[in-house]
Amino acid sequence: MSGMEGTCPLCGTHYYGWALETPHKQSCSHCGSALEIRRDGVLIRPGASTLNIGTVDKPEGLFGG
Repeated sequence: MSGMEGTCPLCGTHYYGWALETPHKQSCSHCGSALEIRRDGVLIRPGASTLNIGTVDKPEGLFGG
């Protein structure tokens, strides 16, 4: 199959289409995991997920910190 394909590495759900280019469409709707994104069968990147965004530290001096 040509075009964009996303596969969930945890539950195996497949997604297809150019919408996978946008970060909010790069996570599994069933389990929340980041999708493995492929273009024309070649892995191009792991997708975005709220489960893998990391943490954000509060800068010193703001809001009484």
